[in-house]
Amino acid sequence: MSITIAADNDNLFELDQYIEYIERNVDLNDRDSVVASAPALRALANNKAFLVRKLNEDLAALSGFQPINSYTAQTLLLGTGRGFHIRANIWMPCDDRPSVRAWQEQLFVYGLPHDHNFDFLTVGHHGPGYSTDLYEYDRSSVLGMAGERVELVSRGRATLDPGKVMFYRACRDIHTQLPPAAFSISLNLMIENRKNALLDQFVFDPEQGVIRGTVHTGASRSFLFELPRYLGDNTTRATLERLAAEHPSGRVRASSLESLCALEPGEAGRIWRRSLDSEHPYVRAVAREKLSLAS
Repeated sequence: MSITIAADNDNLFELDQYIEYIERNVDLNDRDSVVASAPALRALANNKAFLVRKLNEDLAALSGFQPINSYTAQTLLLGTGRGFHIRANIWMPCDDRPSVRAWQEQLFVYGLPHDHNFDFLTVGHHGPGYSTDLYEYDRSSVLGMAGERVELVSRGRATLDPGKVMFYRACRDIHTQLPPAAFSISLNLMIENRKNALLDQFVFDPEQGVIRGTVHTGASRSFLFELPRYLGDNTTRATLERLAAEHPSGRVRASSLESLCALEPGEAGRIWRRSLDSEHPYVRAVAREKLSLAS
């Protein structure tokens, strides 16, 4: 399950000190090493001035505010290092007006049970912190199909109080974030992993015990792989064949096969029958579904 870490200390880190500490002392490929660095993240959270200085610097930059930040509007990118980056997430209480509340729930991903394809540490920095319902599951036991049954183990509810540090494991821990009672900020150490970045992130329905779909980031944005079916040529076909055979994401493989079928509609049956022998179980499941619909 996600881990709550005892990281009590009165130390203060500046942002550059924290980045240097992670680069010099933490093995990002070793979860125990990442967890052991929790007191350093707490020391950064203890510093109540650094985030204001960072905000002021970014606002004053002539090149524009947060120019390399690819996250949503609730996130500030604070810094990067070899194999990691640091961000601040803003959490707002929800408005009583239904239309505004709906927009806030979408922006802050409130009430959406989901996992992540990366490990991360998080700490409460400002305000009372959001609450989150926690679950875990065995990624190896599911294909990733929408509507697929999945065994979710409930791990209760936690609140990211100021100074509390928690560790979430990639493709294992699930959380449903709930609005805080007042404006809050969390700090995150995000661990980059190229292999995991190609894996899907799932949205779950704990009440029904099923996968609802995927989070549309990274490899899950497989709709991008629909483009070749409209613009593809012979070179595209060869690339799609390779993606269908080698890409780590089953969803990307299946989307590549669908594009191949669109480019060569007369070969669709053969392509899906061949895919019944795919090494990826998700592709085999999609192939069975496609052939069943065609029969």
